[in-house]
Amino acid sequence: INQQKDKYPDAVLVDGGDFAMGSLFQTAYTTHALELRMMGAMGYDATTFGNHEYDYLPEGLASMLNTAAGCGERVPYIVEANYLPPKEGEEGYNAEVSEAFENYGVKDYVIIERGGVYFAIFGIFGFDADDCAPNSGMNFFDPSETAQKTVDAAKAECLEKYGAEPVVVCL
Repeated sequence: INQQKDKYPDAVLVDGGDFAMGSLFQTAYTTHALELRMMGAMGYDATTFGNHEYDYLPEGLASMLNTAAGCGERVPYIVEANYLPPKEGEEGYNAEVSEAFENYGVKDYVIIERGGVYFAIFGIFGFDADDCAPNSGMNFFDPSETAQKTVDAAKAECLEKYGAEPVVVCL
């Protein structure tokens, strides 16, 4: 990563999700948020959720998000547009999970500027990922429809705020 950043200092570094499993770091997922903290230290700009972020159920994800948000270290943006906690009044609403998403700052998309180029980065949860996270507690919205709405919103925001068309990146 450092070699590539030296060569291309304006590049963005992103992760496509499932950052929470596959190493011993997962043993401290809910209590130390090591994955997100390491990604921040390595210079990652953004990531999204994969099905493995839900292996510790919604409460485990909430604990990890709150831990990462409160660590005082740089952590990457988390973008997720179509796999979200139920809102207050909806079936399955969990205040702890919704507050953790807000506390961390999980967004549909983020706009990042590098070297005069704007990047609109958003996250989409796929059908298969939803099938692989049966206990997530999240609401799943159609990936295609949500992607189009998200791209339209990100482009409009970028044009309005910066007068530029963004490069769109889907995680």
